[in-house]
Amino acid sequence: MTTETTNNGRQLQKLEARLQDCEKRLENLDSACGSYASKEVLTLEEASLFLGLSKSQLYKLTGAGAIPHYKPGGKYIYFDRSDLVEWVRHNPVKTRKQHELDAIGYVSRKPIKR
Repeated sequence: MTTETTNNGRQLQKLEARLQDCEKRLENLDSACGSYASKEVLTLEEASLFLGLSKSQLYKLTGAGAIPHYKPGGKYIYFDRSDLVEWVRHNPVKTRKQHELDAIGYVSRKPIKR
C-alpha cells in the first residue's frame, strides 16, 4: 500500500507541475493575443498570420502592387489592418441565389428577340 500511495503522490505532483506549466503558457498566449489584436499596423510576419498567407506570397503581392502596404524607411514592409480587411473583401463571390437574381434581372431587362 505505501508504494502505491507513494506512486500516486508522485503522479499527482507531476500532474500539478504540468498543470502549472500549461497555465503559464496560456497566460503568455493571452498577453500575446491581446497586444496583437489591438495593433493597427502589422509587420510582414503579423500580416502573414492575419491573412493566412505565406510570407513569400505576401512579398509577391507587394511586389506586384496588388496589396496595399507601406515602406516608411524603404526596407521594412508594413500593413494597415483595415486596409487588409478591405483588400480581402474587395472581390466577393456571389451566392447561387445572387446569380439567379442577376439572371432574372437580365432576362427581364433584355427580352428574347423572335
